[in-house]
Amino acid sequence: MPFSVSIKDANFKWDQTNFVQNLTLNNIEGHVRFLNYLGARPSGLQIGGSKGQLRFAMPSATGEAGDSLGEEDFPFGFDEYYCNSLDVLFGADAPIGFSEVDAIFSYAGDGGYQVTLDEGTFRADGWEDFTVSKSVMRFKDGALNLKALSLKHPLKSWGSAGF
Repeated sequence: MPFSVSIKDANFKWDQTNFVQNLTLNNIEGHVRFLNYLGARPSGLQIGGSKGQLRFAMPSATGEAGDSLGEEDFPFGFDEYYCNSLDVLFGADAPIGFSEVDAIFSYAGDGGYQVTLDEGTFRADGWEDFTVSKSVMRFKDGALNLKALSLKHPLKSWGSAGF
């Protein structure tokens, strides 16, 4: 039997040897399985926030990054993590990124994780904003792999012409 949980905000930071720098989530809600009252790690179907920011950057420190975490090593055991409005920033000055995308984070097997992005906006300095149809990114062994990126045509300046 699940029970509801809510957290005002959370901020996760990684060391400077990783591409992932930090993740901030606000207004987190979810349903936790009853066994968590008995000391098991928090788990359930899904938990997520209404707004968040995920920042990637080039590692600024040398050295060995920590070992990859398997699903069992993560401090929570939810099947799915989500954010209804996530900003994804690449770089310190963020010349490229996603704004207000719906995001789902999940374990993809073999020690990897996957982020699926829907809707929202993709922006790159010097270009019109593109509406995101879908994007899939995978993280494994310290690498970020952009598996898919589908963008809708920026109709504002191009009329009805298609790609």
